[in-house]
Amino acid sequence: MDHGLTGTDRNRPGLREAMAVCRDGDTFLVTKLDRLARSVRDAHEIVDELAQRNVRGAGEGLPGKEQQQRPL
Repeated sequence: MDHGLTGTDRNRPGLREAMAVCRDGDTFLVTKLDRLARSVRDAHEIVDELAQRNVRGAGEGLPGKEQQQRPL
């Protein structure tokens, strides 16, 4: 968790660590889209990066197809 850091900066230690431990077939849970990223561009880049590693996403407001748990 990145206490005191906002979603406006994609270079957050907690985000980097969470993404680094994701493996093929894992699910990356996002409780609120604004906790992942503040811009649509950053959200799509993060989702694309995880999708390339076959990581699924779960959470409301994720960019892309509509459904809470789906391949990113």
